[in-house]
Amino acid sequence: MEDAMILFQTGKRLVTAELRRESINWSDDNFVLFASASQPRPNTESEIVSQTLSQIKLLLRRRTAALAALDAGLYSESIRHFSKIVDSHRGAPRSFVVECLLHRASVYKSTGRIADSIADCNTILALNPSCLQALETRSELLESIRCFPDSLHDLEHMKLLFNSILRDRKRTGPVWKRHSVRYREIPGNLCVLATKIKPNEGENHEPRDRLCGLLLDGNRTWVHEIGAE
Repeated sequence: MEDAMILFQTGKRLVTAELRRESINWSDDNFVLFASASQPRPNTESEIVSQTLSQIKLLLRRRTAALAALDAGLYSESIRHFSKIVDSHRGAPRSFVVECLLHRASVYKSTGRIADSIADCNTILALNPSCLQALETRSELLESIRCFPDSLHDLEHMKLLFNSILRDRKRTGPVWKRHSVRYREIPGNLCVLATKIKPNEGENHEPRDRLCGLLLDGNRTWVHEIGAE
């Protein structure tokens, strides 16, 4: 988002400079005609860039406020700011929304709101099925409420993703995206997963309310809207 803002600011400066150069050659009649035109005109490139830039700045300000509240231990305030971003997701990149959902899920987890945290993880994984942080968080939450089969399923999924990364030497997501997992850390992560998977294999507890598969109809519509943007 920060890189996008810099690009838009550069583009805005270039468009403004080009418009200024063109206006030097306009006669007074051109200015009068331009000013008195009554029919609605489409937005210029400069206006579109300005609107997009304002939207990016607003999203970044809200995320900064949410993270500052989180660092200060103001969990309710942090949730409120993240919810504003998530609820008004139109125009926001999917990866940015996923990042905010991850933060909100973490805050929900810290405040003991297990169902809300799992619901956010479900939404994240509907948008990005290979999100390791969401899988790890959801697995821990499901284990804490003794939903061992679903927790084990997430651990197995993580193991498959780690093995795939090692085999293909290619991490999930676009090349330009910053990744939280380094190649040299993956063998250690696999060992940790093995120690978690082994004890859970003997557990046969039934999931409570099938929280792992819970996605309300409204959330499904919301996910489809994000996916289409």
